[in-house]
Amino acid sequence: MTANLDWPFTVPVLFLSEIDRSITVAVELTANWAPLERRLTPVQCAEFMWMFREDGVEHHKHIVSRRYLLLDQEGRCLAHTAEGLREVPFEQEWRRVTGRSGGNGRYGDENGSADRRETYGREAGRDEDGVETPR
Repeated sequence: MTANLDWPFTVPVLFLSEIDRSITVAVELTANWAPLERRLTPVQCAEFMWMFREDGVEHHKHIVSRRYLLLDQEGRCLAHTAEGLREVPFEQEWRRVTGRSGGNGRYGDENGSADRRETYGREAGRDEDGVETPR
């Protein structure tokens, strides 16, 4: 059985510009370093790029590993899980993102991060303020 078509017939044309492809996202592009600065020294903060804020979560990308460190406005560390974003220990995410241990506090805390900060700085050829020192 053949279909009867009247020739010529017109095929409706749809241009991509006519399709509404807009979506609404809650992404903000005004940098907010405060949550990261509360957690890390200035030298450690310099290892990150602020990328964006989505739903109140700051997304910082590590300059070497290219992995993201997610912090909420209170400085709590978050990670993507099968159930969505969940709070996780900062030290765990620091290790995952940087490949190093530590990262458990800005300057001094009960775990001795001040000593680690000074040791890290000396090993990297920097003084206690993060300024390069001659070797």
